[in-house]
Amino acid sequence: MLEKPHFTLNGLLKGIQRKAIDILGLDLLSKQFATLALNYLFLMVYYTVETVFVNTLIFRVTDGNMNSVVLYRVLSYLFSAIGMNLCSIFSGTITPTRAIKIGATCYLILFVILFGWMEHLGTIMYYLGALAGLSMGIYWSGHNVLMTLYTTPRNRAVGIGLTGIISGVMNLLLPLIVGFLLQQMPEMSGYRMVFGFVIAIILAQYYFMNQLTPVERKHRPRDYIFAVKISVRKLSLRVMMLMECFRGIRDGAFSFFLNMVLFTLITDEALVGFNSFLTGVFSILGAWAFGRIVTPDRRVKLAFLSIGTIFLFCAALILKLNVITVLLFGVVNTFLAYFFNNIGAHIYFEAIGQNQMVRQVITELTGLREITLDIGRITGLFIVYFFPKTMDGYLYAMLTLTGLQFITVALMWWAQRIFNRKERLKAKEVATL
Repeated sequence: MLEKPHFTLNGLLKGIQRKAIDILGLDLLSKQFATLALNYLFLMVYYTVETVFVNTLIFRVTDGNMNSVVLYRVLSYLFSAIGMNLCSIFSGTITPTRAIKIGATCYLILFVILFGWMEHLGTIMYYLGALAGLSMGIYWSGHNVLMTLYTTPRNRAVGIGLTGIISGVMNLLLPLIVGFLLQQMPEMSGYRMVFGFVIAIILAQYYFMNQLTPVERKHRPRDYIFAVKISVRKLSLRVMMLMECFRGIRDGAFSFFLNMVLFTLITDEALVGFNSFLTGVFSILGAWAFGRIVTPDRRVKLAFLSIGTIFLFCAALILKLNVITVLLFGVVNTFLAYFFNNIGAHIYFEAIGQNQMVRQVITELTGLREITLDIGRITGLFIVYFFPKTMDGYLYAMLTLTGLQFITVALMWWAQRIFNRKERLKAKEVATL
């Protein structure tokens, strides 16, 4: 007589674990990448707080002056490019793992200043914008290089999808909790408690930063100059840089603009948190779908469909604008923009990892790419800055930024053609051997 299956809690948990690994494709990723993803989880805590709630705090202390928020972000993007290129120029000393530690330390200094001198934010906010950008550029320099080196073309989409799920979870939970706390507590004490929590998170991350696997690479003083030369001479890199510049035009403003439109409609941090909660849900769905359905031959079509749909929904806001329609647009934008932005990132990773000559200056190319991306971001913010400071002005600015992304899609198509041609040439060479 057959014995009945014996179910245990341990067996159930192992089954759930195996199913999660299968669904997320985690079996395709290395332990090195798992450590990087864990550090990325910590980063998303303080990165989310800085990009969402420092904006609302500035909006409050400046009595609703949107221009102050825009200029704060302009400085953050400008110094992000500076920070990333400092890492590129001194890549022999500032290794990718060291860049992550330096970037986290700069973030720690930023939040210590916010915690202790919050009442003086009106006079120091632009200095803090520069520090936030420097922190962001240095940290992302290390993360992007390790992302390229810890993954392969075979599993890179899965890795990008996993980091997207992590950022989605943070957008899902953190702003909702923080927004609720800020609503329940007196303004400054609530912000101070949040910033104190962030300081503790960064201090805890130092243990996990020390577990990152160092990357050995030869550094020559002229590597940065060589990277500039091949970026100019190599068509695939020129197209990739131009693509990232146009993509940045929308990316910079939309990273915070929708939350600020909501905050203008109803000055309530809890509503901003709820919007981030909704977008977090759809960000996770977008990240999961991205890892499952995006392939090189589908990239451009999916990018075109994504930005076309976003453009139509953005135009619909002009016809009907209220809290509900902005929230609806937010979730549609988040899901489809995840595809659009990460298809761009996928092409970027393919461009800087295409051969050994390019890979030897991967850190320097990452810094140059950040310059073009931040030029686009700053351009997008200035487009917003010069539109009328009315709700209609904000909507037409959003529509303009989105419409410009059809140029980005054309550049994605051009880059894909270049990569396809190279693959065909490689196949012919192999066939003749």
